[in-house]
Amino acid sequence: MKYEIILTSAFKQQLKTIKKRQKKLDKLKIVVDILSRGEQLDIKYRDILVEIGSHSDLFG
Repeated sequence: MKYEIILTSAFKQQLKTIKKRQKKLDKLKIVVDILSRGEQLDIKYRDILVEIGSHSDLFG
């Protein structure tokens, strides 16, 4: 089963922050692709889904 990916404004903002910090998006793209196909996510990718940000981003 293939799922449609709908980007929320919160996700877009986090993506913008990640790009600004010059983080690599390769693993994120892999995770989104796996989940969009309805497959189970391998344990090595599960930490990718944690919200990314600095301390001030998360608590400020």
